[in-house]
Amino acid sequence: MKKGTKEFYAAQDCFDRTLKSFPMIRAADTAREGGSVSGVYYQNGDTNSAFICFLQGVAYAKCEHVLPLRRDVAEMVTEIEKLKAENERLKAGDAAREVVKMSGKRSLVYGVGVNDWAGDISVDGKPIKEYRLWQDMLKRCFSEKCKQSRPTYEGVTCSKEWFSMTAFIEDVSQMKGFGLSGWQLDKDILQKGNKLYSKETCCFVPHEVNLLLTKSDKSRGEYPVGVYFDKHAGKFKAQIKINGKVKYLGLFNTPEEAFQAYKRAKEAQIKVVAQKWKHLLDEWVFQALMVYEVAIDD
Repeated sequence: MKKGTKEFYAAQDCFDRTLKSFPMIRAADTAREGGSVSGVYYQNGDTNSAFICFLQGVAYAKCEHVLPLRRDVAEMVTEIEKLKAENERLKAGDAAREVVKMSGKRSLVYGVGVNDWAGDISVDGKPIKEYRLWQDMLKRCFSEKCKQSRPTYEGVTCSKEWFSMTAFIEDVSQMKGFGLSGWQLDKDILQKGNKLYSKETCCFVPHEVNLLLTKSDKSRGEYPVGVYFDKHAGKFKAQIKINGKVKYLGLFNTPEEAFQAYKRAKEAQIKVVAQKWKHLLDEWVFQALMVYEVAIDD
């Protein structure tokens, strides 16, 4: 440490205060040497030797503790700068995406869907199946025209995560049945009556299963599902369609009795179809079908 520097005088002041804290130290012992002779700082030789040792201790502490600390601080500053740069990069990316949206290159799908898929969404002029699947889901959720023609989709929506095409594909591609020909995305088998398309509520099922559970409010009429009034008999008829053929279940005095006959037949049919596809269905989907209950307003 060079004599005459601010750092030197700070060390010397600290040394003096330390000495003066001892009762046996006299004022003469701390008298400084004002000359320029190298290595001579105090008039008292013992004090001078002690101060030289003190300076060596300060230098050691500086090398072993202060400098590593400064390196740690420098590394922290570097990391902070890196984080700032990354934050600015992300902001720039968000801004760029907004520009893309505003420019119309990839406009929002049904007002909410963000096509952030890195690859092509069409091959030979035809949309890829992943895009069609995502677009169809958004259509059921956010197309007023679709809901007008199919009232059962009223109130249906999807999770915000699935506004992103990339997030949607990443999730559904992990579901059992994805990619199988004729299989469809279903939202209300695992949770009956569910109106939310999401990773937790959706599954893939064959068209046969999906068709089996499709509600038919529009064509039902005033009676419960599977029930019709037979004018000639003056009673209520129950019937069910299996494999495209209508099966007669009997005549009953009340709509409720006729429905109970339909309910038993329908639930039995669902179990048969579930067993047929068991080897391909997700286990949770199979179990949901095996305990599926038909309600009077289905």
